[in-house]
Amino acid sequence: MRTRRITDTERRRIRRALPMRDRLITDIAYQTGLRISDILALPADLNSTKITITEQKTDNVRVVHIRQKTLDECRKYAVTHSKNGLLFDVNRSTVYRSIHAAALHCGYQHISAHSY
Repeated sequence: MRTRRITDTERRRIRRALPMRDRLITDIAYQTGLRISDILALPADLNSTKITITEQKTDNVRVVHIRQKTLDECRKYAVTHSKNGLLFDVNRSTVYRSIHAAALHCGYQHISAHSY
């Protein structure tokens, strides 16, 4: 079966079950509609809620906005976790597995990163 879109209640429950890194990644995905691979390419020195990116899959240039609270959490996270100039030093399959495991832990089936 294909993955399905999640409700706000499901998203909040899954979010609480995720580690901080993956919580931030899913928050950005939810707020911007960006793919995980594009989020993982974000620089560690984010300085604005308005981000211009070139999507890896389509080469489209997009301007997306993230909430100030999320930006502040990203900055705080970057202080101790960023490497190689990137905000998140992880591959996308690790994030996919984490989201899937958190959804299963919460009792939800057919949830993946694409559900956001």
